[in-house]
Amino acid sequence: MKRHQFIPYILVFLLYLISGAVYGQSQVLAFKFTSADNGKQLSNTSTSTHANLEISTLSRGAGASGIHATAGSGRSMVANLSVSATKAEAISSGAYYEFFIKAKSGHFVSLTELNVTLRRQTESAYIYRWKYSIDGGTTFKELGTGDISILDNNNEGVQQPVIQLSDYSDLKNVPSSTTIIFRIYAWGGVNTSSTTTTAFGIGKSSSAGSNAISVKGFLSDVEIPGKVLGHRAASSQIYLGSPSICILPNGNYIAASDFFGPNPEARVDGKSVTRIYQSTDAGESWTVLTDIVGQFMSNLFVHQNSLYILGPAGNEGNLIIRKSTDGGLNWTLPTDSTNGVLKTGRYHTAPTPVVQHNGRLWRAMEDAEGAIQTWPKKFRAFMLSVPENADLLVAANWTSSNTMPYDSTYLGGYFYGWLEGNAVIGPGGNMLNVIRVHTFDKLRERVALINVDSTGTTATFSPTTGFKDFPGGGKKFTIRYDSISNKYWTLSNYVPEIYRGVIPLDRVRNTLALCSSTDLLSWTVESTVLQHPDTLKHGFQYVDWQFAGEDIIAVCRTAYDDGLGGANSYHNNNLFTFHRIKKYRNP
Repeated sequence: MKRHQFIPYILVFLLYLISGAVYGQSQVLAFKFTSADNGKQLSNTSTSTHANLEISTLSRGAGASGIHATAGSGRSMVANLSVSATKAEAISSGAYYEFFIKAKSGHFVSLTELNVTLRRQTESAYIYRWKYSIDGGTTFKELGTGDISILDNNNEGVQQPVIQLSDYSDLKNVPSSTTIIFRIYAWGGVNTSSTTTTAFGIGKSSSAGSNAISVKGFLSDVEIPGKVLGHRAASSQIYLGSPSICILPNGNYIAASDFFGPNPEARVDGKSVTRIYQSTDAGESWTVLTDIVGQFMSNLFVHQNSLYILGPAGNEGNLIIRKSTDGGLNWTLPTDSTNGVLKTGRYHTAPTPVVQHNGRLWRAMEDAEGAIQTWPKKFRAFMLSVPENADLLVAANWTSSNTMPYDSTYLGGYFYGWLEGNAVIGPGGNMLNVIRVHTFDKLRERVALINVDSTGTTATFSPTTGFKDFPGGGKKFTIRYDSISNKYWTLSNYVPEIYRGVIPLDRVRNTLALCSSTDLLSWTVESTVLQHPDTLKHGFQYVDWQFAGEDIIAVCRTAYDDGLGGANSYHNNNLFTFHRIKKYRNP
């Protein structure tokens, strides 16, 4: 086991409070032209630059060297671009404008939006696309969902639709060693001979002197661990929950996270929202694929080459399932019991595994119909299963076990409920629901092992033998079995000794540990994956993960420093992050 070297907790926390600058999420870079800028200039330096960014330069590509000669082009940067009928021709000829963003040493920049004012004339290029590069200009990736046309010839320029940079993981937590290059390519012009009707450029800004280019974001002097997929500042009162991840047959990674919190904007028309992300390069970069309205606390899984998502329609809502046949872009709409509505009522879960065993798929679940309507006593555990060749969208194909309610006599009266169970095949081939146990214990954490018969109809539990010690058992976890190592593996919020005896252990989520077991009864902490000394505003929780060859890939509900004051709390997080644990069998 790899052990972390600690210094006394109180000292570490005090150091945390006084270290690290806090920068606002606002404009970090801008270019503003004045009447002295006649449009012919070959480059401009940024007129507004964050103190922890390098001064930037706006320049031209080779295909934007045809300087527009007409007077009256002040407060702009314009050119008669090379005639390019297509985007490919524009790229080939270098018909672009370019600027860069680079953090100063010791700082990390995250970008949220790009605004630009464009000006064109009647015969000029009128179609454009922004691209970015983080490898020195060798490779450029497109921004937005499609090419944009601008037909307005307003002499004052036209403010273009905002480009949402927060949807791109490449543009978050970028270190000073990486330069972000932005280019705007334009094409569709009809000639370059005219000096009065063929100019395409940035600006003309209004006579009041507004910005022609503005980039928003934030900077931090602390690196966020992992790859950042999603971020919400604590001030938004929107948090990112229910991480889930799976690997498609074509190798693409698909991840999901929902939104929660007191801000009504966390929901659409009062309905919960789950955001779907995609990576086509093994997790190196991520983009937002789509939003699913009316989906919450749900897990992704692949079955027979189709992608599914299963969970409640909202907080303690109907239990629903959706199917995607195009890799997560489009999803079926649950309408009734023959098309995705598996159960009506009040249901609860978290992203935990769907397991294939003995010709069936199995998924642990809870309803919220207990006799005592307080959290978590209201949750009743049960197991869902369905024949592996059945239509998963048809409710009648699914079987439910009996529900297992809260029992005040368990653990000598110190049992307060169970939730967020895992379907796990036991060492003897039996089906188990290994479920999180809630107590207010400050020293010890447990799980419960609920037995489920082979038909999926009967669940039984022995309070005498069914409770087992488990590292991080008071928080959500995911268990999966690896046939190569012949071990069960989990990523859980194990609590090191230094943090025990202070507060109830279910509130300590500042350590993420890789743990293994051969029998589900005794567990070994193999390594510390993530850790921060502060427990109040830092957490690596609700982790979902998959085996990926010799590695484990994981997504995490992360509460961490972000340059904006950090998370609201360890629970109310500000980040959704991706992680890779290399060669997990030999940590």
